[in-house]
Amino acid sequence: MAFKNPEDKKAYEKRYRAANIERLSAYQKRYREENRKKRSDYYKQHYVKNREKYAAYHARNYRRVAAVRLLRKYGITQGDYNSILKAQGGVCAICSRPETSKFHGKVRALAVDHDHDTGKVRGLLCWACNGSIGKFGDDPQMLDKAAAYLREHRKLALVAQ
Repeated sequence: MAFKNPEDKKAYEKRYRAANIERLSAYQKRYREENRKKRSDYYKQHYVKNREKYAAYHARNYRRVAAVRLLRKYGITQGDYNSILKAQGGVCAICSRPETSKFHGKVRALAVDHDHDTGKVRGLLCWACNGSIGKFGDDPQMLDKAAAYLREHRKLALVAQ
């Protein structure tokens, strides 16, 4: 089909997409599923080649990117995060200290701690506490065993002195 000008072609494509939305969506979904590995490899390579561009974008849009990540990953808004932070007094829910670890020279925000089974947000933790409970697989029994181990060896160290 030949078009006399680009606007006619765009108008035709728009009408075609509107009339065939379900068919096109099914095709795109099928293509993504069949080419998952190929697309993943392409995006990884693209990121490596354009790392500076992505870094600059994230630096310019940090707050917006962070807000999108909160909503997408944890289902909370920036306002929800700020409310939790205020309720915790701006400190970690476990160690009661403010965050001190840095990323690119800036102090990190407290990490959102969530239940991996239900997705429910439990609170905000410093990166050290969040990583620690993560290494124990969020298993309270393992954490109890670790605490008992530390208590026992502290007693032994005091007796040895």
